[in-house]
Amino acid sequence: MGRIIAREMKDEKAAFLVIEKNPQGFEENSGLLILNGDATRDDTLKEAGIDRARGLISVLPTDAENLFVVLSARGLNPSLQIVARAVEENSEQKLLRAGATKVVSPYHIGGLRMATRF
Repeated sequence: MGRIIAREMKDEKAAFLVIEKNPQGFEENSGLLILNGDATRDDTLKEAGIDRARGLISVLPTDAENLFVVLSARGLNPSLQIVARAVEENSEQKLLRAGATKVVSPYHIGGLRMATRF
């Protein structure tokens, strides 16, 4: 999911940085700015320049990890626009309460889209 977002944002000429624990999944010559680190850690977010950022998209594998990123990022930059991914339906409200501006549930959206294909 992160690769798809990065590709779309790059195509729109948006300035962004990818924080990735395992950056070997990204092509070496992709032209992306990649910070090798853990986005759930405040020091990594600070190194990425969270205090100057306009927005953050968190698509880590679990709702708990995304919740942790949202809480940390919101605390470090109160005016930040935050979009977070929710895996489980009941996580959306928790992510919003934690400070996410918007929450997207790819499985829900995918299910709706698939249902309209008939």
